[in-house]
Parts: sequence; structure tokens; C-alpha cells
Amino acid sequence: MARDLSTLPSEALLGKSAKSLTLGLHYAMALMDRVRYAGRVIGDLSERNSELRCQVEEIRAKSGPEAVAAAEKCAVDLEAEVECLKSELQTSEGLNKELQKLLRVDRAELRLLRSEACTLNKKLEEAKAEAKVASEALAEETHLQPKKDKEAIETYKKFKGFELGQGGFPTNMDTESP
Repeated sequence: MARDLSTLPSEALLGKSAKSLTLGLHYAMALMDRVRYAGRVIGDLSERNSELRCQVEEIRAKSGPEAVAAAEKCAVDLEAEVECLKSELQTSEGLNKELQKLLRVDRAELRLLRSEACTLNKKLEEAKAEAKVASEALAEETHLQPKKDKEAIETYKKFKGFELGQGGFPTNMDTESP
């Protein structure tokens, strides 16, 4: 800071000091907010603690036959709930076993379907390869067709009947070449 006093202009020093004061103020305000919040929490907890102490005192005061009857009733209710939960547990275990069996069956079916899909993919690839070969052969045939047609016309023109102007297709007898 001492070095900055001699090297920086006064506006920069004022800006730095204002920034430093602002950050210090924000920090102090944040600390005060946290202290206020902690005070509220402590107040709420102390109120709750007081309420609980009052409830404990009331329970200690009723520790006579009423408390014993209430405890017995609570125990009976809890036993009934335990029995209900046990039956639900047994039912759930049975359902769990059934679901596990179904899961095993579904997994086996999934394995079969995957192997079928793999087989079908192989067949598809083979069919694609065959189709490509057939397509290439067709393209080659289509490319050569004009040449074959031209050769057929040239061969036809060489027959005896064509030279005589009779036209028509050559027969076995007319197949002599000039």
C-alpha cells in the first residue's frame, strides 16, 4: 500500500480505498446477518426445549394408573400393528419370489431375442451383400446391353436373307455367313 501511494495517481488510490471499504462493509454485514440468524435459531431451540420440559413434567405428574393404562393400550396397539406388518411382510416376500421368477423368465426371453436379433442381423448383412452383387451385375448387364444389341444387329445383317432384301429372322438354313 505504501508503494502504491507513491506510484499511483490519487484517483486510483481513492478507487482502491473505496473498493476496500465496500468489501469490508459487505463482509461485516454478512457476519451480522449470520449472528442474527444464529440468535433466532438459538431462541427457537430454547422455546422448543421449554415446551419439551413442560411435557416431561406433565408425564411425570400422570405417572399413576392412567399412565400404566395408557402404556398398556399403546403396547396392545403396537402388537396389533406388528402382526399386521408381519402378514404384509409375508405377502411381500411371496410377491417378491413371484417377481424374481418372472424376472428370470424375462431375462431368458431377452437372451433368446438378442440371439435371434443377432441371427437376423447376420442374415440381413448377407442379403445386403447379395443384393449389392446382384445390383452390380445388373448395372454391368445394363452397361453392356447396347453393345450386345449392336452385335446382334450386325450379326443379323450378315445373314443371307437380309442381304437379299427379304428381311425377317434367319432360320437354320439361312445361317450361312457371307
